[in-house]
Amino acid sequence: MRIDVVDRPFLKRKPRREWPGFLARNRVISIRSTDGWDASFPVPPGVRPHGNLLCLTFDDCTSWEEARREHDMPVLFDETLARGVVRFAGNGERPLVVQCTAGISRSGAIGVALDEFFNVREGRNPADHDYFVSRNPQVRPNALVLRVMRKILGETRQDCIAGDST
Repeated sequence: MRIDVVDRPFLKRKPRREWPGFLARNRVISIRSTDGWDASFPVPPGVRPHGNLLCLTFDDCTSWEEARREHDMPVLFDETLARGVVRFAGNGERPLVVQCTAGISRSGAIGVALDEFFNVREGRNPADHDYFVSRNPQVRPNALVLRVMRKILGETRQDCIAGDST
């Protein structure tokens, strides 16, 4: 699976007329915070909903203590969100673009976990793993997001895709 981790301005700069083609070629996960300057999605009006676009809202925190200090009504990444990401990624055949505010922490953790699962395990796709490493040097994964994603990807993947709440 070819994975790019990008920042908010990357999607914000994309003209409305380019979105249909972009979504036809890629799956896109757009992550926003619950508050602050990125509390809205950078996807233009009229593009959502779309089958190749997953919009998530959670904060870039690793604990409830940190979240409560930084946000009025915090949302932490959890197993339900992780299962949604796994279902959305599907079989990994379509390129994936993962975006958050800076394209470093939250999106980076999702990118790392999916790269490990689709490209590294059993050496399934070394060329796409090399692509991920070379194209995403800015990634510094959020520890909570990475831990939860790895846990869910470690479960029986079919259960995640079927929506099992294991």
